[in-house]
Amino acid sequence: MQEFILLTSYTFLFFILIYKLIKDLEYGWKIETFFMSLILLFYVFIPITIIIYNHLIFQDYIVPDLKISYNYKDYYSYMSFFTVIIFIASFYIGKISATSKKNNNYYLKKRRIIFSKVNIDVIIFIAYFLSILSFFSLIIYIYQFGGIKQAISYSYLVRSGYGEEVFVSTKYVFVKRFIYFSLVSLLIYFFIENKKNIFNIIFLLIIPLTVTLFSKIFLFSGKQGILALLLIILFYFSVKYKKPYFKVLLIFLISLIIFLPLLDFLFVVNADYYKGEEFENKLDFITFLGYFSFPQVSLHFAINNTYDYFGINDFIYGLRGNIVPKSWLTDFSQDTMFFNTKYFYGFSNRGIVPPGIIAFAFYSLGIIGVFIVGFTSGFIIKKLDAMFLKITMNYPNFGIFYAFSISLVFTAVRTGIPAFNFYNTLFIVFVITLLTSFSIKKSTKV
Repeated sequence: MQEFILLTSYTFLFFILIYKLIKDLEYGWKIETFFMSLILLFYVFIPITIIIYNHLIFQDYIVPDLKISYNYKDYYSYMSFFTVIIFIASFYIGKISATSKKNNNYYLKKRRIIFSKVNIDVIIFIAYFLSILSFFSLIIYIYQFGGIKQAISYSYLVRSGYGEEVFVSTKYVFVKRFIYFSLVSLLIYFFIENKKNIFNIIFLLIIPLTVTLFSKIFLFSGKQGILALLLIILFYFSVKYKKPYFKVLLIFLISLIIFLPLLDFLFVVNADYYKGEEFENKLDFITFLGYFSFPQVSLHFAINNTYDYFGINDFIYGLRGNIVPKSWLTDFSQDTMFFNTKYFYGFSNRGIVPPGIIAFAFYSLGIIGVFIVGFTSGFIIKKLDAMFLKITMNYPNFGIFYAFSISLVFTAVRTGIPAFNFYNTLFIVFVITLLTSFSIKKSTKV
């Protein structure tokens, strides 16, 4: 009886959210629509599939010794359903609270500096600097492994969080975070007007694109980074032409189902090839949904276990190694990802499985935390969407930055923890780049 009631409830919620998303997508993707699409996927669609298939699908590629139960009934309940309802409701309450009667408009002015007696835009200077920095950081990072062959062979371990500690010389390992800056240079190339300039093509297109693709495919072996690039392209055209591109999205989703498991195959084949080993293909396409099930499983763990709430611990812990040295703030030795990993693998000395945004909220302060995070998300996202939409109306090329901002939501919803979001080095550099490159003037009409 419980299964039938929950299946009916989840299905009803699924169609309500689908209907609202289709209406909201009439004029293209926004931060809000992508955010709610991910909530729909992780916390509504996945529970439906668990109930229908009578089986928990969890894709484990890091540690083979899972401690979780494979009894599918363990991972959905009335409590988890109502927790999701509270989060969604609080999100829309926050959105409504952020709605202003004032009609704000935003105008940009590029900041300029004098460099070698030449007056140039700050954003161009930053783009060239980040491009060169990322390129040399890539070379130094590869050198830490002893060469390209070794770097690629250990890529699968790097992806799992082990490679750098076991195989890499730690002297210059910090340069890894600089490699990601190539993406900011690439974004700036699509923003600037003078795209045909040979130096811009070399330093803002060819070098950043090469560094970005090579690092994501061969060195970091991360599916999320590759998917993010594809999403940025989709969102950019959606924002620019104010269309949702449903057909393109459908093709993208179908391709995702087919090729996402193949990316794991590609990454392991790359690594094993350079190690001189043979890779046994054990891919099962049915387990595709396993890539998206851990937020729902984590929510179950957050609800059904006894522990002291983390409060703002994650916001402080996330500073370590990102904003301040790891030797600081030693009293904050773990975050919710460490704690969540214990329920998956039985150990808590390493953070492997992020909780997802709703489980993170529950770990932090229970149902109250779920309401606070949902409300805050709705409020901030509404403000950001309003600002970006106004700016892109006046400056269409700014849409590339809006598209990147939309893509960042994937990490926010999927992981939930501040260390991967607010304190992420790429995010910080992106924000600093915008703030230092432009002065924003807001005019208000009542």
